[in-house]
This record gives sequence, C-alpha cells and structure tokens, in this order.
Amino acid sequence: MRQLPLPTPCPRAVHTSAVARTALVLAGAVLAGGLSGTGPAAATVTYDFDTGIGFVGSADLIKGFGWKAGRLTRKVAEIEFQEGMYIEEIWSVTCRAGAAPFTANRAQQAMKEFLTATAEHGPKRVLTGFRLSGAKAAISSTTAPFEVGGPCPDPAQGDTVRTLRQTATTTTRNLIAVTDDESATLIETRTGTPRPGSTPQAGGTPRPAGTAKPGSPSRSSAQPRPGAPRTGPTR
Repeated sequence: MRQLPLPTPCPRAVHTSAVARTALVLAGAVLAGGLSGTGPAAATVTYDFDTGIGFVGSADLIKGFGWKAGRLTRKVAEIEFQEGMYIEEIWSVTCRAGAAPFTANRAQQAMKEFLTATAEHGPKRVLTGFRLSGAKAAISSTTAPFEVGGPCPDPAQGDTVRTLRQTATTTTRNLIAVTDDESATLIETRTGTPRPGSTPQAGGTPRPAGTAKPGSPSRSSAQPRPGAPRTGPTR
C-alpha cells in the first residue's frame, strides 16, 4: 500500500472519551481478519494501544508480508509502523413520511498514528525485530453528524432527515507495518456491533462513509506527539 503525502503536522489536541483504549499482548494468537494489505500476523507481537509501546519480531514481519528472510533484510530501512482506529456509528433513519427506516453509517472518527520504531539486532547483526516507543504524529478526521432537518444520508430515500435513532457503535483498532508499496496487518481488534456488511478501514486513509451527508465537511488534524498523553477521541 503506497502512502500518500501527509499534511504538515500541527500541535496535537488531547482528547477524552468513554471509549477505553486497551493493552494487547499476543503470544501465538490472532485476534481477527485483516482489513488492508496482508492479513494479521501472529507469533510474538506485543503492543499496548494505551502507550504505543511494543515489539514486533522479524518472524511476524516475514509472515505478515509473506516475505522470505532475505527480502526482510533488504527492506529494513523502508519499514514503518502505524496504529489505526476507526469508530463507526450505525443509525436508523427515515427521510419520507410513512417510509420504512433504512440503515446509515457515519465515521464518528478515523485516526492514524505514526509510531517511532527502532530496529534491534542480535548476534552477527541479524535483525530480531523492531521496538515501538510511542507515536510521533497523528491524523484524525470525522464526518458531520446526521441531523433532523438536514440532508438525507441517502438521497434515494428522500431529501431531508425526518427521524433518527442510533442503533450501534463499533470501534476497530489495528497495528500495521508498511513499506513504500506493501502493508501487513499485525494486530486487529474490533468492539461493538457493526451493521451487516460494513468494513471499517482503520489502518488506511480514513474512508468516506458511504451514507454520510452529501457534501458535508469533515474535520481533520495532523499532530506531532512528543510525550503527549494518549487518550481516546471525542465526538
């Protein structure tokens, strides 16, 4: 997955939320299917979503990317690590009098953090893996909320929102490794109950919600994070 040019970072805002960030320590287990690039690796990945600290072993990268050991050696200088989070709201909406409600989804927040990583070597300078030591920058965005009287999320259903009811929220978090042209999901965890068929893309560029207001603006920020507290998003 080729990474697109990023905005110039600006100071990070500190957020609070009822969504708890959790620590994950995986030893020989995978927590879900991947959403981007090669599916999740397993083995010895350790990562704490609260601090951004962890370790990714060489074997995890070889398995995640589907490489041979020699290719990993050649690619060491290209490998970067990102943490992604995607929070999706599910709504029941009507836009015509007497019509049956339909399901609409909204990207409440999509966030990507860029992690500081240090390559570690064993005897004879053989790469053992990468030590992760927190985020150095982040990008986040959110789509405008649905509102009664506002534009209908699905123009085929009508022009104006008449009724709204939130039915669920789902949060997806992941840790991915990326190079200039490839990506591998190392850890992915999902909480909540997404609507059937929804596919949040937590690790990549925040996707446009297919049922968001046509033409509605989104808010985004890119922030350097030297030593900033790591807390969750606000609405």
